[in-house]
Amino acid sequence: MTWIDDSLNLTRWIAYFDLLGIRELLASGKEHSVFNAYELAIEELQKQRASTIRHAWFSDTFLLIAPDDSAISFRDIDEAARWFAYFLLCAHVPLRGAISCDRFCADFENRVFIGTALVEAYEYGEGQDWVGLILCPTAMNRLTTLGLPPKDRLNYALYDVPWKRRPKAAPNEVATCILGNWIQINGRNPCLTALDGMALSNNRSDVKEKYERTISFINRHSRSFRQNG
Repeated sequence: MTWIDDSLNLTRWIAYFDLLGIRELLASGKEHSVFNAYELAIEELQKQRASTIRHAWFSDTFLLIAPDDSAISFRDIDEAARWFAYFLLCAHVPLRGAISCDRFCADFENRVFIGTALVEAYEYGEGQDWVGLILCPTAMNRLTTLGLPPKDRLNYALYDVPWKRRPKAAPNEVATCILGNWIQINGRNPCLTALDGMALSNNRSDVKEKYERTISFINRHSRSFRQNG
């Protein structure tokens, strides 16, 4: 029996993403659309992210994994997560994501990924009822401990996000990423352009509402153009 090396089980930052609509694409035989979206996002991510951040994916779930829980690793995984969301949205692939900071075993050789960080990130990622990227309570607490309070993050705003399944321990407001806040093309946030297009092209009212909630949040909380934060 092979035991997991304890050195792989660390407190660290992880980002969890659930890509929406993938099941429908697979059911309709459009697997190429899924792989094209992944290839684009991963290719662009490789250009942007720090070399310390690793990734893993299976079906419609994507993970970004930091080596530890340091401030530098948060900077790296936050940047990677925001760009990953950006590239997928620009490819019209909606998503829900969450960043946590807790115990997590990452054995890339044996493809074993398990830990309380993943449980929390899954719960907060899947629980959202819109397109969004948020910081879990463990991530918010760790940032506060590091002297980097979530309320001061340039590309985040404290917000009572819409839930379809609200986690029991969820605070009234969580740090929520202002998607695309760090980049403008022709004076407009590209994520807003993509979300507007996805909302217009979808005939289901419940899906439209998810997009509209996100659009409203970004419009309300957009800040002056910043490259980092």
